Amino acid sequence: TRTGYTFLGWSTSSSASSATYTSGETYNFSESDTLYAVWKINTYKVDVVVNNGTTDSSTKTVNYNTNATFTVNPSTGYHYTSVSCTNNQKASMSGTTLTVSNVTNDTTCTVSNTANTYTVVYNSNGGSGTTNSSTHTYGVSKALTKNGYSKSGYVFAGWSTSSTSSTVTYTDGQSVTNLTS
Repeated sequence: TRTGYTFLGWSTSSSASSATYTSGETYNFSESDTLYAVWKINTYKVDVVVNNGTTDSSTKTVNYNTNATFTVNPSTGYHYTSVSCTNNQKASMSGTTLTVSNVTNDTTCTVSNTANTYTVVYNSNGGSGTTNSSTHTYGVSKALTKNGYSKSGYVFAGWSTSSTSSTVTYTDGQSVTNLTS
């Protein structure tokens, strides 16, 4: 036996990739011969399931004890938090690269993700008072914090993402969802 390989038969050449004789076949020796075992490396299928994202390939076939590498791209608003594989197969994520290490069985890996969270910081832009920051989760609707600032001679119109803008991007207490930054 040879771990990770399938026995194909026998050959008179040590470098043969196909068997000349099958196991149990009769061989007539003409002189003192050496028969060499012919082995074929096993291949395994690695499947990847990605929640809220995509991959360059959902299935790859790799040789025994080699790595399978996938590019995994999360959907907007999500980041990957863990990878789990069947058959005790080890895998890791680095950026958008999923590496399934030293594959020794057919396996399925599931890439789990979490919605991003964002902190909205409110700036008085020349006013006074306080308005607490708010934390938002991608995909979840939540109201912006009500304005707690005041500015003499001005009426609060709303919020903008630019300190020099004269137009309102968000109204006071507006419900927002799917912020990406």
